[in-house]
Amino acid sequence: MASSKYGVKGFLKSFINVPAWMGMSHLLRTANDISTMSRDLFTLKRPPVHEETFEEAVARFNLSETDILQRQKTFGRLAAFYLFVAFCLGVYATYLFYKAAWLSVLMTLVLMLVACSFAFKEHFWYAQMRQRRLGLTFKDWFLFAIGKSKMDKLTHE
Repeated sequence: MASSKYGVKGFLKSFINVPAWMGMSHLLRTANDISTMSRDLFTLKRPPVHEETFEEAVARFNLSETDILQRQKTFGRLAAFYLFVAFCLGVYATYLFYKAAWLSVLMTLVLMLVACSFAFKEHFWYAQMRQRRLGLTFKDWFLFAIGKSKMDKLTHE
């Protein structure tokens, strides 16, 4: 006997569609997007083949020596300002800790870390301008920050 779409089975199938109720197509698409993002997140990217030197960057931006010194001063001042803001936020977080305002302490510490990251960025650029080379590593910057940089000593001798 041939079954028709008008039978009991066809009638129930039209009302009971569990994959559509669960949004199965949306769930599969989201899972695929998550796997793609995860793969991209943990895949190492190759660095660019040509790294620009400081002199090439100066020529590309048409910077004069006074422009370079002015930007260097600006980066130094901004780094000091952000460090001052971070220090003030640290003092304020200590006060809030004393007053037992825990959520406020947490928020203030987050703002302090943001100010520290800005200070690092500006000081990193300052170090690159001061040493007149691009592509410093964290170790190079750290040695410059504590005054142990060989390159900085060579430029002042």
